[in-house]
Amino acid sequence: MIEKTDDIGHTTYWYTATEVAKIVGMKHDNKTLGRNNFIAMLRQNKVLMENNMPYHYYVTLNHIQMHTVQKWHMHYIPIFSQTFIEYCKKKVASGEWKFVTKMPPVVKKFENIDDIM
Repeated sequence: MIEKTDDIGHTTYWYTATEVAKIVGMKHDNKTLGRNNFIAMLRQNKVLMENNMPYHYYVTLNHIQMHTVQKWHMHYIPIFSQTFIEYCKKKVASGEWKFVTKMPPVVKKFENIDDIM
């Protein structure tokens, strides 16, 4: 959990993807999604872009922010608000957000090249 305090002293709490995945408790193959699969699910449902940056819609709603982390080098991670957690729980419970591990094949019917020529 990350605490952020504004100029007038109001503190808000923001949660990392690991914490949100545990709180939401979304299941896939009878296992709870971890951080990596949870982020992949958010990408599939158009909450995060391919580079894990949030779409502007969720930033303007104050659901997601980017937080700077300094380890070996400075990088950014998405952090989520309490209102996003409630929003996410509703979307998962209603079945709107799903996690797909295997994409269907693009080619429906395979042909032998020798039969065509």
